[in-house]
Amino acid sequence: MQNGEVVKRDGSQVTALSQNVKLASGVKINYKNGIVEMPADKINPKGKKITLREGDYVRADGGVVFATPGSAAAAKGAAPTPPSATYEKYVQRGPGYAEPAQRVSMLNKKIELLNQKISLLSQGRSDLPDTKAIDAQLADLESQLNAPVK
Repeated sequence: MQNGEVVKRDGSQVTALSQNVKLASGVKINYKNGIVEMPADKINPKGKKITLREGDYVRADGGVVFATPGSAAAAKGAAPTPPSATYEKYVQRGPGYAEPAQRVSMLNKKIELLNQKISLLSQGRSDLPDTKAIDAQLADLESQLNAPVK
């Protein structure tokens, strides 16, 4: 939402929308009034409607980014915040988020384990080698990579 209009940004070019948009995620954007309709899910079985305010935008994946604490509060149906309110920066992170260096380390360990398993399985033996220990380590690593963020 820019200057009271629903616009589309393509690189540095901004153009006003002239028709409604439906994203691949099922999110619909009304070009006339800035109402964003979220599809039904487990949390919101009937879907959800959000009205964009100045500076708010919808990402290509359907996520809405709020420009101010007031617009985020309005979307949640909470009491509006005064313009002078201070707030802590909040970043929404998905499942399995870890600091980049830690994540790289875990992914390198996963590659190492997969290479060990490939090596065992490609020895040309007539019987299948036991890979249970490697599989257990891979499962543990996978659960760490996909653990919910606290």
